[in-house]
Amino acid sequence: MFFYFDFFQSAFVICTSVLAVICFSNLLSPVFTHFLKLFVSDAEIIEKKRNLHLFGSHSFSDILSYMVSLFVVSLWIITGHWIFMDLIGIGFCIVFISIIRLPSLKVSILLLFGLVIYDVVWVYFSKFIFNSNVMVKVATKEADNPFKFFAKRLNIDFKEAPKLSLPGKLIIPSYHEEGNFSILGLGDIVIPGLLLCFVLRFDAYKRNQMAFNYNVEKSSNTKEEKFQTGFNLSYNKKDLARFSRFYKFTRVQIRRWSYFRCSLIGYLFGLLTATMSSEIFHQAQPALLFLVPSILFPLLMMAYLNGDLNLMWNKPNFGLKSSASFNV
Repeated sequence: MFFYFDFFQSAFVICTSVLAVICFSNLLSPVFTHFLKLFVSDAEIIEKKRNLHLFGSHSFSDILSYMVSLFVVSLWIITGHWIFMDLIGIGFCIVFISIIRLPSLKVSILLLFGLVIYDVVWVYFSKFIFNSNVMVKVATKEADNPFKFFAKRLNIDFKEAPKLSLPGKLIIPSYHEEGNFSILGLGDIVIPGLLLCFVLRFDAYKRNQMAFNYNVEKSSNTKEEKFQTGFNLSYNKKDLARFSRFYKFTRVQIRRWSYFRCSLIGYLFGLLTATMSSEIFHQAQPALLFLVPSILFPLLMMAYLNGDLNLMWNKPNFGLKSSASFNV
């Protein structure tokens, strides 16, 4: 993109627009289905697939989501406003994180450290090779509006079409200086987001494993009591209440000090550190350089102290034959 952006900028905008419509429609379709069921009693009307010939078969909620997505993307192309660009970028992030799954902590760390090196090289050292900061130049490059191209072909005077900044980042306007923006690349959201999704699934596995162990222990204790007495006695209510309280307390502690919350706090701390560094040195900073250590160090420490590090590190899907045995 650094060398050939000017030649393929219209193609970049068109491809981005098509992908944005697809991503947004996939995100909005379940939402519209849920809300339509609140107002329409017959669920068959909502879920029934309608044949649209060249466009395939789609339900009413799918058609509605495509229309809304097309409207949002059109507003971005016409106005070039940063809010619509950020909405498209957020949609890209959610879809990417929902599709990609990291199998183990070992793969996650290799991916994260590889991207940290890539980020550092292109932000700090590219200016010595290309005489400019490649990462910043690509992130801030603006493309010609495709409406302007088609207007020129059709001999239509359309000079008000704004240049478009591609949604490969989120931009936040500065409250101190008008016209200045803070930029956060989508990679700085997606890559740590994949790790957060991994630890969230591990937390779900731990909760289900604890519930399974509780049921097994309860069953074994009941069988042992039946064997000792020779009668079909019910489980001791006091012991059951005591064990139930212990189980609930332990579950609350795990949920309170979960790996996900630990990693999320680390991400927020790393993001704050990267922002402060950018403000202090007045130049772009590779956010992953701050995000990755702030997420990994507390996560690895917590996993080591809880005895889960080996399971998270080596075993894909946490030693399960099928991931269908637990839900996130």
